[in-house]
Amino acid sequence: MNTWSHDHDSESKPARLDGLERVFYRGPSMYPTLQPTDVLHVRAYEGREIRRGDVIVFACPGSSAAVAHRVVTLDPRGLGTMGDNNDAADTCFVTARDVKGQVEYAQRGRKLRRIYGGRLGRFTGAAMRLRKACHSRFRALGSPVYHWLAQSGVLRKCSPGLLRPKVVRFDRQGATELQLCLGKRSIGRLPPDRDRWQIRYPYRLFVDEADLGNGAALARTRSRNSLP
Repeated sequence: MNTWSHDHDSESKPARLDGLERVFYRGPSMYPTLQPTDVLHVRAYEGREIRRGDVIVFACPGSSAAVAHRVVTLDPRGLGTMGDNNDAADTCFVTARDVKGQVEYAQRGRKLRRIYGGRLGRFTGAAMRLRKACHSRFRALGSPVYHWLAQSGVLRKCSPGLLRPKVVRFDRQGATELQLCLGKRSIGRLPPDRDRWQIRYPYRLFVDEADLGNGAALARTRSRNSLP
């Protein structure tokens, strides 16, 4: 995640809301509440109470990397946080001085969505965890069939050209991450420290990783949506 510093075309240029800082989101840990390429509008607390259920932007003690996760516990040691798409809470406890602010809105293209905190935020977080548990159970039941279909390429051969995702490059602090986008939806990513694509279920059925080419070569040639 990084502060927005690159203007897109006018169709997807992020709005400016008074008193809110715009932050560019990346990563899968808050999916589907937040998705890569979302623009987050963050309001500083400035004395307001931080509540369970709030989605906050913070840096773990000892780290400068910004994170957007939901507050799940209020502990004497600090705030306990967790991504809506994660299986476990974060290992670090966050103090008020580590918090940049609360995510109040997320923008995807032209659509601006309210990100609720407090009681509604707690309900949203619980619903997302239940969704993930059900999804994981369904995937486990169908895993052998899914992997066979993905490796055989049967569906790709039956539907050539059905999906035409684009590879988008993001440069941050000297590292390059590639993301596979289908329209405005991110369906896969190639982090800087990986040599294998992470393609979201069930899109591997329709996307052949070999067709994406070598990640290093793509990183040298792709330049859209580059961030300093």
